[in-house]
Amino acid sequence: MGNVYLTGMGPGAEQYLTKRAIEVIKSASYITGSKRLLERASIYRKKEAGTHTLKQLQQCLEWIDEKRKLGDVCVLVSGDVHYYSLAGTIARSAYDWNVIYLPGISSYQMMAAKIGVTLEDAALCSVHGRNESDGYVAYHAFSYPRSLFLCSNTYPPQKVAQALERYGLCECRMSIGSFLSEEKETIQKAGVEEAARSVYEGFSVVCVENPHPKKMETVGFLRDEDFIRGKVPMTKEEIRILVLHKLGIQPWDCLWDLGGGSGSISIEMARHAEFGEVFGVEYKENAAELMKMNRERFQCRNLHIKRGRIKDVIKELPQPDRVFLGGSEGELREVIAYLESLPRKVHFVMTAVTMETLAEAMALLSAKETFSYTQVQIGMSHMVGSYHTTKMNHPVWIMEVDV
Repeated sequence: MGNVYLTGMGPGAEQYLTKRAIEVIKSASYITGSKRLLERASIYRKKEAGTHTLKQLQQCLEWIDEKRKLGDVCVLVSGDVHYYSLAGTIARSAYDWNVIYLPGISSYQMMAAKIGVTLEDAALCSVHGRNESDGYVAYHAFSYPRSLFLCSNTYPPQKVAQALERYGLCECRMSIGSFLSEEKETIQKAGVEEAARSVYEGFSVVCVENPHPKKMETVGFLRDEDFIRGKVPMTKEEIRILVLHKLGIQPWDCLWDLGGGSGSISIEMARHAEFGEVFGVEYKENAAELMKMNRERFQCRNLHIKRGRIKDVIKELPQPDRVFLGGSEGELREVIAYLESLPRKVHFVMTAVTMETLAEAMALLSAKETFSYTQVQIGMSHMVGSYHTTKMNHPVWIMEVDV
């Protein structure tokens, strides 16, 4: 069996490619990577035999698994192998390969060297095909003295600046490096407002420096009595805390609360995702009005309330990172089917109280590899005459899965 060499190609120019990487490119029996990286590597190989262009990821993994039985396989990645590359995908795959990592010079390092800064206190981020949200950018720029972002054609430097502007981070300074290490390399410095109205070409790295960073404060949990209550059912606080724990909210997430009821989950989502967006979907008018009242009470400006049937409204919402379903109105099957059709995986959490809902959820979700559930029954103190007893609430099943 051959080795699989995960090979960092550096930022672009030939002089930044390591000698060890060149040796492996020359000697490996097989080589794969993007068309651009294969063109760069072709000057070191005498023939194109054993070359495979990386397009469909699963197809490429199968190709690697087949060819490593015959010899060493060189897998080319841009920059360094340890930053937003195939390394994580290969590590999580089911293939039992002997992987050898050959680090390269990252775009972060190249940018830091060009503008004369260090990376000890920097956040190293990517909006290149992932995390393409304004909240993700603003959270890191708000929290760190220095944040570096790998940009793309769909999220260029001007969008980074527009995100900073949107969240009131205009005191930050920006350095934009384009075509790093290439002949047409440019390094530009700009304020947020200027950068937001400029156009930058090519794949770029943006360094955002915040003179007054602040770490996010830990947000606690609300009690039931903190909310404006009505006759609309509300997820009790003990269950609410467990649901939020299962969701694993990041501060910049896009979140859906389907069947929002009084809005207790939506409000907690909005408080924990200060740089994110929350969409509370509710069909009943009195419940939607109660959600609005609670939104005003807690000043959750990132909570958007949508009225209508879940199966209709979700088609108009942006791609979520995490979804909670508290009440499906009989539309669970449609919700799961729609989430499965989205381009990115979604972490899905739902609760069930009735046997009918539980049975339907198990039938739809239990075969999925990441499925798990927790059954909870909360007992509350209760007085019977002069005696203390425990009054049990209905048992609740909390289910979570990636769909």
